[in-house]
Amino acid sequence: YAYKITDSMKEAIEESGRRRKVQIEYNLKHNIFPKGINKPVRGKLVDRSQESITDIDLPKGISNRYGVKKLDDLDFDSLSPQDKQSMVNHLRKQMIEAADNLNFEKAAEIRDTINKLRL
Repeated sequence: YAYKITDSMKEAIEESGRRRKVQIEYNLKHNIFPKGINKPVRGKLVDRSQESITDIDLPKGISNRYGVKKLDDLDFDSLSPQDKQSMVNHLRKQMIEAADNLNFEKAAEIRDTINKLRL
């Protein structure tokens, strides 16, 4: 915390002051007036849509058999073992796609849904 100023600290402070003085004199001599810069605010690095896991469409076979179109409407307990495996495969593809698009929140939701299906 520099409670005591050492000789090397004192030298560094004095050198900084000397250089600052030289710079100010040069600026005044050459009519240079430093000013701050105004940068525009940058856009987002990655633009993510706020789509939810409930927006995922079901595979056609499952959608036709159970009469639902969205994952949110599907009762996991009513699925046959083959349909559960089909859903796991479908959701795994969706999870990888979401992760590739840097939508990690959606990928994590899909992962959790896959784990529920496997129980």
